Amino acid sequence: MAELRRNGMLISQSETPAIVKAALPSESSEKIVHFVRHGQGYHNLMKELYSEISGKAVDSTGSVEQTPATNPYMRPEIVDSPLTQKGRNEAKETRKVAREVKVDLVMVSPLRRAAETARIAFADHLGGDVPWLFHEDIREQYGKHTCDKRRDTEDIVIDFPNIDASELTALDEIWTHAREPKKHLAERGARFIKWLQQRPEKHVAVVGHSSFLFTLLNSVVDCGGEESLSRWFKTGELRTMGLTWAK
Repeated sequence: MAELRRNGMLISQSETPAIVKAALPSESSEKIVHFVRHGQGYHNLMKELYSEISGKAVDSTGSVEQTPATNPYMRPEIVDSPLTQKGRNEAKETRKVAREVKVDLVMVSPLRRAAETARIAFADHLGGDVPWLFHEDIREQYGKHTCDKRRDTEDIVIDFPNIDASELTALDEIWTHAREPKKHLAERGARFIKWLQQRPEKHVAVVGHSSFLFTLLNSVVDCGGEESLSRWFKTGELRTMGLTWAK
């Protein structure tokens, strides 16, 4: 963790004090949250292929000066990257676990790979029986990488009419050519956690992204040093934990 902070991948909880504690789920948990990372997207595949062909690593932090020729995440063709077939298969594997958990609300990042994962993992057994809601604050760390720029809301709702998009602005108003600072990413994670506390549902699925989830569970939520809760998410992984807010 210290190395990640030195490299700007994390900020400490002293900078964004924890307002909620996470533990293994129990009946005493205020909320039981099923955090899900999307399955493999085309941007993930392009990064793997670039590294294999060039023998060079792709910087995903945005801290190194790169161009679309050296960083496939920046290519204009990869705006709002969808799932690959591998990613769809990962979401189907997630569905096996998702069918066994109770869900009263599905929260979804407006980026396409997260929405596709949510639909594959949850839609067939939840359908319209629970509310589905897009939320801007749980999208991936934005800026610089075009794979993290979302489409206009009118295009999103065509593909995902079952997900309430009322929380979204018509256009992507937050993506910029500069990478979002980690402190800002943690701050919107804290904002989302406070918002989630106000929701009446106890059992919630949150379908998002690796950097967002990792920052949330290491810089905002106090996981008590439990690595099984705070470690980096694999693509398609579902991880359940109980959240309890500070009084």
